[in-house]
Parts: sequence; structure tokens; C-alpha cells
Amino acid sequence: MYDLVIKNGMIADGTGNVPYTAAVYVKDDRIAAISQDDSLPAKEVFDAQGLWVSPGFIDIHTHSDSRPWGAPSFAGNLAQGVTFHLAGNCGYSAVPNLANHPDSPPEKRRKLHSAYDMKSYASEIASQGIGINFATLIGHGALRDYCLENPDTAAPTEAEVATMCTTLDEMLRDGAMGLSLGLAYIPGMNAATEEVIELAKVVKKHDGIVAVHMRDEGDEVFAALEEMARVARETGVHVEISHFKLMYRTQWGKADELIARWQALRDEGLNITCDQYPYCTTGTALKNMMPPWAKKGKNRDLTERLQDDETFEKMRPFLEENFRKQGGSDCVAVANTFGVYPQLDAKSMTYVAEYFGLPVVDAYRKLQIDTGSRAKGLFHVIGEEDMLKILSRTDVAVGSDGSGFGLGKEAQVGKPHPRSAGTFPRALRLCREHKLMPMEKMVHKMTGLTASILQLKDRGLLQEGYFADITVFDPETVTDRATFEDPSLLAEGVKYVFVNGKLAFADGEATSVRAGRMILREGV
Repeated sequence: MYDLVIKNGMIADGTGNVPYTAAVYVKDDRIAAISQDDSLPAKEVFDAQGLWVSPGFIDIHTHSDSRPWGAPSFAGNLAQGVTFHLAGNCGYSAVPNLANHPDSPPEKRRKLHSAYDMKSYASEIASQGIGINFATLIGHGALRDYCLENPDTAAPTEAEVATMCTTLDEMLRDGAMGLSLGLAYIPGMNAATEEVIELAKVVKKHDGIVAVHMRDEGDEVFAALEEMARVARETGVHVEISHFKLMYRTQWGKADELIARWQALRDEGLNITCDQYPYCTTGTALKNMMPPWAKKGKNRDLTERLQDDETFEKMRPFLEENFRKQGGSDCVAVANTFGVYPQLDAKSMTYVAEYFGLPVVDAYRKLQIDTGSRAKGLFHVIGEEDMLKILSRTDVAVGSDGSGFGLGKEAQVGKPHPRSAGTFPRALRLCREHKLMPMEKMVHKMTGLTASILQLKDRGLLQEGYFADITVFDPETVTDRATFEDPSLLAEGVKYVFVNGKLAFADGEATSVRAGRMILREGV
């Protein structure tokens, strides 16, 4: 007897092929049969009449590194039909973590977990249980913090680069999916391409991926793409370009040109893939608006520089130009002040300036100082036409750039980007409303395509013998509800979600079952 059957649904199997009607039978954690016969004996029966049955959605780009401790249910993500998160993106990852090393004093250790390397990280997550499947990349910034005497240096010694390579090799051997780069952020922005190439050689040896937040996504986006082409060309590594986009009005309308250049690199034989979130707004720390030289060090170092009048005046022209590039202060908003100014969360910098009674750049300075340079921001800088053109590519995966969250004590803080709650239903809605492609192709972008990029074994497709990560949704009504004012509103239209054969979400609520697993990369 089977454990459960999902019958009467249209099977969108993750390949992009035309859906068909069949019953899906599950035994233990696997899809045991897909059959035209829906009368085989099963302990539980789920009726999917009028619904689509697809693989669970795979989020290739998240910042959920600490969420297994802060939001282990991942209820807000299950509501989207998501069954897998890849963390450790943009150069940031929970491990390696020098502060949590056994030789570090207890007062320096992280509050949420004590993991310091890949083995301890995987062990802690597996032992406590989580609501979805989970894997991680190793962040280049984390490697620099762990291995270099000065993580912000532009010229690490040969010995330090060798230590980074050795550490990365160990983390990949222990199951990390690859390396992530944050070349627009401190400390990764200080690294030369040659340093990246040395690390990419290690990733290639393990057949992993190098996911990259490129050095620039605005005026120099084409040069940034060529840098990553060089990395792929000289190492043969698989490069995954994170949140593929064009920022700032100076670049709007160039999606065709950017896609053409990417396609030419692929035609050359380079293994370069991409992912994208379906929004016209980016989200990152407000401190990233500062000049590169002013961002070095910890948040306390940035705050001290902002407090010094002479130093701040040196920043002023850069900040004024940066606001202009963003489209003005109306296009920059506050996402989270971490309780310092909750009344300013989700408000534009124009509003913040009026609230403080200061010019915009001076209001920015005050906000940063008062929040200890921790404030998060939202930037409305992507053209909708460009976003939709990239979304219409069947070979660009979908990733949220968000993080895991739940309800109650697991809820999000402040007014973060709604992508954490809405990305996957939003992609399906935009596909439906703009007729971007047959919906089964969009499902493929969120399942089979992503699984192939990550080389996930027995996941991403509805096939007999594959793990039973399954999402059941209404293709006519599935939609995102999260907004910038209320970013935690759960998506609608997802009926059931199964994780490793267990019912994890049903009729708008997550179950108490935590059937997710820590997924470790298999290979050399």
C-alpha cells in the first residue's frame, strides 16, 4: 500500500513538457508511481481536481543562512510552494566562521548557532529539523574573514590565498554546493580577478558552481559580465550569475543587448547560467551607498567615519551622485531600522529627510549613525520591460534573493523586500498575465532547470524514484500578496506542499511536520 496518492491533477513534471492527467503515488520519501490508474490503494488521498501538480519549487538564491534557527518552519516559503533553499549567496555564508571556532572565546560566538565549518553547520541543521530542504554555498567574504589577517586587503599574500583555497576545498569536500562571490560588497570588492580564478579552480575540481553577485549591475554591467566570462574561460568552472538585471535608468532598455552577450558567451562554450527575481526593486544594506573606501571594516568603523564631519564631507559628493543614479530620493526607501525608527520602515528617503528636517544626504547620515550603519534599504531601480524580457527566457532560473521566514516568533522584522514571501507565485502570475510562455515552462524555470544547475540528485522533476517534493497549486489563481507596506502577506493559490513525502503545507497553513533535510553536494 502507498502512503498517499495525489489524483485528478494535471502533472507539470518540471521538464517543461505539456502537462498531463495522472495520479502520483508516494511511498516513504519517494515518488513510487505515476499512473493513469487512480484506484491503487493508499493510506491518504489528496484530490487535485482543477489543480496542477508539480515538483516543489527550488529557490536557488537565498540569504537563509541563519534561518534554520530563527525560522525553522519556513512557513512563509512553503506557502509559495518552495521546498528547497540554497543559502550562502553574494559572498556571505554562515561558515566558515572564525568567531565560532572552538578556540574562540564564548562571548564572541554567534547567538543562533555555534557552527564554524561545513561539517558542524550541516550537523546542527540536520539535528534540529527544518521545514524545507536546505543547502549552502561558501561565501568568498566569509573565506576572507576566516583566512586573511586583513579581510579588506586588495593584496592577500600567496600563503593567504593558498589558505583560502585549502579551506574552500575542505568545505566543498564536506558537501557545500560551491562558492559565492559578492564582488560589489566589502570585502569581496577588494579582490582581484586573479584571486577569484584561483578559488574557481578549486570549485571546478569539485564540479561545483561559482554563484556571483557581479562587480557591477548598473553602468558597468557589461564589463562585470566579461570578468566572469574570463573566470569561466580560464577555469572551465560553472558560473551562475545571481539576480541577472540592469540597474539605473542609464541602462534601461538594454536587456536584449545583455541577453545577446550572455548567449554569445554560452555559444562560445562557457558554462554560464543565470537566475532572477521578478521584481523591479533591489534590496540591500543602505551602507552600500557609501564610497568603497568608506565601507571597509565593520559597521562600527563605518559609523565612526560618518560621525566625523571632515570624513563625511569627503563622502558627500559620492552620496549625492549615488542618489541621483538611483533616480532620486523617492526611489530609495528604508526597509528596516531594527526598531530604532520603526515609523520610517517602508518610507522613502524623501520622507525620511522631511521627518528629520534635513537635506537627503544629511538625513541618510543621521539614519546610518542612529542605526549603527545596520539599516536596510530598498531601491526602485530596475525597468519593468527589462525585468519581463529576462523573465521570459526559459533558460533563466527563478530565485528570490530573500530569506526564510515563518509566523509568530519566526516572522520577518521591519519592512523587508516582499520577494521573500512572493517570488514564485509572482513569477507564475506574471507568466499568466503577460503571456510570457506556457506555464509549464515557468514551472521548469523553478524546478527542473534549477535542479540541473545545482546537479541535485533525484530532485526537481516528478519522476518515479525521485524524492517526493511536490507542490499542488491552482494555475488560474496562484499569486503573490506581499507588498512593500506588508511584505509578509502569504501567497495564495498553493493548495498542498509535500517535502520528502510528508505533508508540510495544506489549505493556507504549515503543518507541524519538519521533513526538510540538509542536502550535501555529492562528488569528489
